[in-house]
Amino acid sequence: MEFASGIAAGLAGGCLALIGSLSSRLTSVEIRVAQIDAKLDALLKHSDVNYDPLDGLSDKISQALKLGKRGKIEAIKIYRNVSGVGLKEAKEFIEEGMKEGRYEA
Repeated sequence: MEFASGIAAGLAGGCLALIGSLSSRLTSVEIRVAQIDAKLDALLKHSDVNYDPLDGLSDKISQALKLGKRGKIEAIKIYRNVSGVGLKEAKEFIEEGMKEGRYEA
C-alpha cells in the first residue's frame, strides 16, 4: 500500500511540475504575442493603413447590436464564425469595438 501511495505522490508531484512549466511557457508566449501585436499596430498606424479584421461584416455586427443584449450575443457568434476565435476573445473584440465606436448599437 505504501508503494502505491508513493507512486501516486510521485506522479502528482510530476504533474504539478509539468503544469507549472507549461503555465510559465504560456505566459511567455502571451507576452510575446502582445509585443508583436503592438508592433503590428504601430506599423499599420505609421503606414496610414486602416485595418478592420471584420471588413464587410461591420454592418451585420452593427445590425445585430441594435437588438440589445440578444444582438450582442449574435454579434459575438458572427465574429466567432468568421475568425475562428474562442468565446472570450470574440466577446472582448466586440466589446472593444463597441467602446471604440466601431459598431453602432
